[in-house]
Amino acid sequence: MLLLQGGLGQPGICAPFVSRHIAIPHLPRTRTSIICSSSRENVERAQSSKEATNRNLLVSLAEQVRKETLPWVADLVEPLIAGPPEPLQDTVPPQQLGDPDSRWIEVDGVNLHYKDTGPQAPGAPAVLLLHGFNGSVFSWRTVMDPVSRAAGSCRVIAFDRPPFGLTERPLTWTGGDANSPYSAQGGARLAAGLLDKLGVGQAVVVGHSAGGLTALELYRRAPEKVRGLVLVAPAVPTNNPKNSWSRRGGLGRTLRLAATRAILQLDGPGLHYIRRSYRKQAASIAQGNLKMITRETPEAKQDIIDGYLKPMRSHDWDKGSLLSMRVMSFPSSFPYDSIKVPVHIIIGEDDTFLLKTAKEVSSLLEQRQRGSTQMTVYPTCGHVPMDECPGQFEADLISFVESVYGRQDSMPISKQEVGALLQQ
Repeated sequence: MLLLQGGLGQPGICAPFVSRHIAIPHLPRTRTSIICSSSRENVERAQSSKEATNRNLLVSLAEQVRKETLPWVADLVEPLIAGPPEPLQDTVPPQQLGDPDSRWIEVDGVNLHYKDTGPQAPGAPAVLLLHGFNGSVFSWRTVMDPVSRAAGSCRVIAFDRPPFGLTERPLTWTGGDANSPYSAQGGARLAAGLLDKLGVGQAVVVGHSAGGLTALELYRRAPEKVRGLVLVAPAVPTNNPKNSWSRRGGLGRTLRLAATRAILQLDGPGLHYIRRSYRKQAASIAQGNLKMITRETPEAKQDIIDGYLKPMRSHDWDKGSLLSMRVMSFPSSFPYDSIKVPVHIIIGEDDTFLLKTAKEVSSLLEQRQRGSTQMTVYPTCGHVPMDECPGQFEADLISFVESVYGRQDSMPISKQEVGALLQQ
């Protein structure tokens, strides 16, 4: 036995602490040296591994910043240094861009672009289609005629909510933001006015995405005009603070939105920001990439590309978009228990951002004392069911219209017709 005297740091001792006057068995020096060397190697390997992990994390973070943060930072900085915006030189009056079946009508001082198909007899069943953000009547191109034909005597109407499509973009109005034609309330006011001008007493109102909020506002404003509601991929309140839009995306998204709102309040930089954002999207669409709009086809046809890009050739598309963004707001709640009409929610399974919203809203609607609630989830379908699975969407819309008006006998749709729609 070897009696060690001393404490920490004794030569040949590989231990964190050795007390005085402790007898331990004698060990060959070579063995002790091997144990100490092995421990040092383990420590060095652990440190090296930790350093490699930290380097990888930093590289990943830098790459994420480069891909995700720098682009939107550039979107905010470049408008501030771009100088006064020049007038657009490549736009024309919207009437010059209309289709053969395009119509215009003045409602509440705004010249609305709309399309109207089917019989116009007083009291005939009617459907009003409200597109989403950056949409237009073009969004319903595969829906209007099939629904009108299959429903027999059903009138189908769609119009461009400002600042989208070929509707006029007002640059001034009276009454402040409360009377803005660009808000959800303004869109509801225009929708109600359009139905009045066209002599339509009631309609099944279909709202896609942000158009769903306009549909709800129309019901709140004029419930007597709404026979039923179809909410397609609805961007609407959930009445749940934990799932509110302001909480989605975390702190980074919140800061980005705050910075964007600040830029949009400045006339020159705000206009530059709108032009830059829309032109980036337009350039992608022009190359056939419609993923930000729909998953309709990997190789988009030219007429589809042209249809989505056409509104950017209309006078004041940029100024109207800027004014729209300035008044944009999203309510935290809606009185769903006040809705007394049937409601059908349609959403794609892959529309993950809004699928949770749809489920929560469906649950709220099911608690109503009056009015049926139905929810349909389409598999392998994203945010735009009208484009991605038009046959199923048209069949479901036709079925809902027939059930709401109780006219299955006079508006029959055969199994063969349903099958033909599903094959589209």
